[in-house]
Amino acid sequence: MGAADLGGDTPAPIPVVRVKDAGKAEEGMDRLLEVCGGEVASDSEASDEMGGWVVSGDWVVISETEADAQKVVDATEKGSLADDADFQRWTGEAGEPGVISMYAAPAAGEYMSRYLGDMAGMGSMFGVPAPGMEFDPETGEFPEIMPDEEPTVPPELEQALADFDGAAATVRFDDGALEVEMASSNYQPDMTENFLGDAGVELVEGLPDDTVAAFGPGLGEGWAQAMLDYFETTSAGAFDVDELIAEAEAETGLDLPADLETLLGEGVAVAVGSGIDPDAIVNGGPAEAPFGLKIKGDAAEIRAVLDKVKDPAGPEAAPFLEVTESDGYAVLGTNEDYIAALAAGGKLGETAAYDEVIEDDAASVLFLNFNSDDDWLVRVSKDEPELSENLEPLSAVGASGWIDGEVIHGVYKVTTD
Repeated sequence: MGAADLGGDTPAPIPVVRVKDAGKAEEGMDRLLEVCGGEVASDSEASDEMGGWVVSGDWVVISETEADAQKVVDATEKGSLADDADFQRWTGEAGEPGVISMYAAPAAGEYMSRYLGDMAGMGSMFGVPAPGMEFDPETGEFPEIMPDEEPTVPPELEQALADFDGAAATVRFDDGALEVEMASSNYQPDMTENFLGDAGVELVEGLPDDTVAAFGPGLGEGWAQAMLDYFETTSAGAFDVDELIAEAEAETGLDLPADLETLLGEGVAVAVGSGIDPDAIVNGGPAEAPFGLKIKGDAAEIRAVLDKVKDPAGPEAAPFLEVTESDGYAVLGTNEDYIAALAAGGKLGETAAYDEVIEDDAASVLFLNFNSDDDWLVRVSKDEPELSENLEPLSAVGASGWIDGEVIHGVYKVTTD
């Protein structure tokens, strides 16, 4: 399946099928057309009502019209993607070939920009705000777009898409594991650099060995302000960010975004530990769940921020906002036992399950261990025997993200027993 620039306003869809017998393929396509309610005709105009195709050698090239399919055949005789430098670069970045390969050329950014503009126009027809439409706080509505007005993509987003250099992805099987590897141009470096620091991975790898699930982003200095700036520029005035911040500060008593950056420090690990008991959680509440946060930051400063929200949060939430200091880290959790386990730490990063699904270069990680906590996934699904049996072979899931020069890498793995 592909989409190609054939000179139209938008790329043309191009499915291509490998065949064993060109004559039978032609007959088969005619038969499919008849079965689908079309009419086989000698003139291309009639047959194009349900799409068109060209049989060329061992291939059936299909498109919206026979003329478009022929354009693809003619162009391919002059050269194919295999000879294209961008294709070679990005598929190479995505690693070894697998059962599925995907590729987006640099020109895809331009088309995406145009597509977003078209979607904004379509959205306005159904009351969906388009970029640049200012919200009226008195009426709670967005103004209607006049017929002669053209909704546009914010310049900053348009520029980011113009800077898109390409991307590729591969799906492969490897020794009982399923892998999806992706590579993309880092066309928004001001954003990505704020969420791929070292602290997140460091925190996750130092969690208890029996951790069931963990997520760890590293945060760059000024990340929250960068997020607000990005939101403001890409919304193109649709929202008043300063007004939203003022409302949030009034509700929480926080100084934003400074307190948010203090609260999450240089990075945070969100973790779920062993001891998952659905019945106990349902009957006893959140305190029965082994859930917690480990933050790389100043515990005293984090405690001061949380003290501001204790009253608005209410007495029921107050116990979960207590901070435990642990050798340069701040720990919060749902119960004392799990807080102690997080504070003591461990060597999750050295376990076999973690090593099998997380890449060495990772700067941001997501980890899920199905075998931990007495095969917790099988255990909690025991009331559905067939489901439980199907889940039993699963071992772990991992997602790793990092930047190498001007390329963003992502690897997602699912391992089995």
